[in-house]
Amino acid sequence: MLFWGLLGLSVLSLLSKRYGLQPLTIALILRSIYHVGIGNTLILLGSINLLNKVVFVVSFVGNNGTFIMGYRAMVMDVEFLYHLAYVLTSTLGLFVHELFYSILLFDLIYREETLFNVIKSVTRNGRSILLTALLALILVYLFSIVGFLCLKQDFIMEVDPLAQITAGAVYLPRPPDL
Repeated sequence: MLFWGLLGLSVLSLLSKRYGLQPLTIALILRSIYHVGIGNTLILLGSINLLNKVVFVVSFVGNNGTFIMGYRAMVMDVEFLYHLAYVLTSTLGLFVHELFYSILLFDLIYREETLFNVIKSVTRNGRSILLTALLALILVYLFSIVGFLCLKQDFIMEVDPLAQITAGAVYLPRPPDL
């Protein structure tokens, strides 16, 4: 029923040329899960994703003239390496294990400008964040030394000596004094 609803919605939306492809894609994925199973659908979608990304990387290299500039420029191009890592992750997800597909969720950070700015703000100030954490660790260590030296008597606890356990006796702890 959900398939037919999404299919009808996507056909109506395709006529208006807005938001029509997304419901159609979701309807086809749900129908594929119903008919061939989730594992085969994942293999099909992974194959389509891998093929799409390989075509994208080839067109990216062709449009940027990466091969004309040489292999050194290709290795130094961060965006090319990002797309190459995406192809590698898609290949690992398709042929090794499905959990590699979860790494592809980081693509959302790359595509969404607000999330990308959050990551940039953290990584740009990474050195100062690490030094602040080191300062906090040093301060905690110094306070623990001062506490150990000055407040040593406050941390002494009285311990009852272990009772002799005989062969047949069971040791029951003494109830606390009220």
